[in-house]
Amino acid sequence: MADKAKQDRNYYVVKSNALIQKSRFSLSLQAQRCLLFAISRIKFSDLPSTEYTFSIRDISEACGYDLQTHGDNYTRMKEELKSLRDNSIWITNAEGKEETVSWFSKVIINKGTGTVSVKFDETMQDYLFLLQNRYTQYKLSTPLAFQSKYSIRLYELLLSYIKKADLDNNGEVEISFTPEELKERLDAQKYNKFYDFRRFVLEKARDEINTYSEDINVSFDYFYKGKIATKVNFIITDAGATQAYKANRIKKEKFKQK
Repeated sequence: MADKAKQDRNYYVVKSNALIQKSRFSLSLQAQRCLLFAISRIKFSDLPSTEYTFSIRDISEACGYDLQTHGDNYTRMKEELKSLRDNSIWITNAEGKEETVSWFSKVIINKGTGTVSVKFDETMQDYLFLLQNRYTQYKLSTPLAFQSKYSIRLYELLLSYIKKADLDNNGEVEISFTPEELKERLDAQKYNKFYDFRRFVLEKARDEINTYSEDINVSFDYFYKGKIATKVNFIITDAGATQAYKANRIKKEKFKQK
């Protein structure tokens, strides 16, 4: 079973950049893991009408639920899948209009066969299926290793803004957001104080990304106007860069007054 779980984690998650950058939603860590597990089953040639079936044990192990030692995890997994089926999210479409879209149109759990079947909602057609360009791809194993829900959101957000070629030969990409913009995108509005947002969201996410990601490393600078944080500037490098280069970038990370 351990080998099967490892194989499951080596699938790839593929999302349109618009789904990552233009949507606003609130999901727990476990719900995000369940969702990404299902998305990783989509093949490039699949149609939106495709139904996906996998074993309860597979999704449980891939998402960190131990059904053998904690029987209530089965109930928790059902609750996460139901929340994904019931909830819709807001997204800004290509026309600049805000619309609601839903993750799943159907979720069926068959305890007799030990399987879960899901079908993505038709409103996800432009964001998950037959993607030719402007999409982000990453290994499922990376977000499944994160222990913070914010790490997943920040990881795929940063990936969606870069091209792999930009990181070749020890290159780096810089991306900036205001603190309020970041809080909204990461579903972290509850952190009113920037110190708490920095400590419990940004720094934790950075540490997890740099520990588990096989594609990028992240550092950042903070910009202030007086005592008010005005900008967070992310510096993204290839995870394959030399240790000396990455160490040098971390040393440069500092607070800046502007």
